[in-house]
Parts: sequence; structure tokens; C-alpha cells
Amino acid sequence: MHTFTILDAEWWTDEGAFERHWNSLADQEPVLTQIGAIKVGAEKGFPIVAEFNVYIIPRDETGKRLPLTPYARDLTGITEELLNEQGIETAQAMQELQAFKGTDTLYSWGHDYRTFLITLFVQGLTNPFTKKDFCDIRPIFEAAGVEAADLERLNSGKIAEFLGARLKGHREHDGLHDCRSILAGLRVLEAHRRELYRHFVKTR
Repeated sequence: MHTFTILDAEWWTDEGAFERHWNSLADQEPVLTQIGAIKVGAEKGFPIVAEFNVYIIPRDETGKRLPLTPYARDLTGITEELLNEQGIETAQAMQELQAFKGTDTLYSWGHDYRTFLITLFVQGLTNPFTKKDFCDIRPIFEAAGVEAADLERLNSGKIAEFLGARLKGHREHDGLHDCRSILAGLRVLEAHRRELYRHFVKTR
């Protein structure tokens, strides 16, 4: 069975940081705090093969742990206590994600790989991925009939609801939950566009 992997990441942030491009005196770099992923069968129904979820301890270039802001805690649900109990280092997270994805392409809502680049650069780590490992999934939604303007304003956590899918217990800005939202959106579109899964079947 051909498979592909849906990915969604969360990172250090603060209120207004996105609009400031993380460029105020108080802002830290947007280093990773969570990676969620779902390995999906590229066939009818988009069956789930496996799920992946890691929380990552955010660190700066000196190795100092970065405290989460109240805004980030409220936005993502990630707390210092959660990181103390389940958080792992970035290098381990990269190794585990690489093993999970195997030869799959990683599909995200937009360009989450950019946060990988920032995190690995800041922490002085070797990047185990290349740009070819990542793909923006939004053009597939556009090809299936979703308007580009809607895709620009929606995020990964909102696309399922926008397309009419209901997700029990969904929390927007949780990496794994947002992956489930993307997958639910694909399943809705598949009901109206036959063989949508063929977009994810590798020909090589």
C-alpha cells in the first residue's frame, strides 16, 4: 500500500509574534514545541496506518530552555508540566519522525518545514530532511474544488469544520488534532471527487 504522512507542528510564540515576524526585543525564535503526524494509506477512504506525536523542549542557541508564554500555553495546550513529563530534545524528535515517515512525503498545511530549518539552525543540529521530503497540501484541496481565498485564510485546525466535518474533542493548534482535521477534510472532499487519493500515490 502506498502511504503518505500528514504533519503539523507547533512552536514557541507569543501574542503578536506572528505579525511581528518574531522580531521584537522580547521575542524568541519560533523553535519547535510539538510535532504531530499521521501516516495515511493512499487509497479509498484514506485509512489511518499510524499516528505520531512528540512534545519538544524549546531551547535557544546556548541550550537554555525557553519558558512558554501564557499566550502559547492557552493557544496550544502545551504546558511546562507537560514538557517536564513528556518533552524530548529536538535531535531525538527528528530521529523519531524520520523513522516514522520512512519514505513518505510529509504533507503540511503550508510550509511547516521552515520552522524545522529555524529550530535546527538555532540549536546547531544537522538537518536530516531535504525540501523534497515536504509538500504543501493546500494545492490538493484547491484541485478538489476549495477556493484559494478560503485556503489562504483557513488553518489546518479549521479546514475540517469549514468542509462540514465534525471532530469530537478537537483542539485547534494541537499538532496531532490539526493533522486529524486535515485528514477529515480530505475524506469530505473524496466523497465529492472520486480517487482523490491518487494525488498521493508515488510514481517513482
